[in-house]
Amino acid sequence: MANYYGTTRTNYFAVKDANAFKDFLKDIDCEIVERDGKFAILGGSEGEINFCPDEVDLLDTIHEHLQDGEVLVIQHVGAEKMRYLCAWSIAIHSSGEREYLGISDIYSVAQELWPDASITEATY
Repeated sequence: MANYYGTTRTNYFAVKDANAFKDFLKDIDCEIVERDGKFAILGGSEGEINFCPDEVDLLDTIHEHLQDGEVLVIQHVGAEKMRYLCAWSIAIHSSGEREYLGISDIYSVAQELWPDASITEATY
């Protein structure tokens, strides 16, 4: 059995109240960086960001900290040796709307483009 190693980070985005935002993430193992008045969240000691401490999904409410019209983009990449590659992105609008894209979405896109094609998964 191999270990999974992942890395997570966000884009830079504006928040309503910097102190309230930092307090919101106080239980998350992450690094919060600021540039030009905007913030980004970088993976913590293990490289990943766990947005669900104590079974609470912070992604359900993080949009409340975004300034109107801002979009937070979270990107994650990782691998378990060369058996499984993982990558995904989530875009969260200040309204609370979300969009998710995963690296494996390509299989359904390819099958739709070429319905008669034989497509295997890039896994072990």
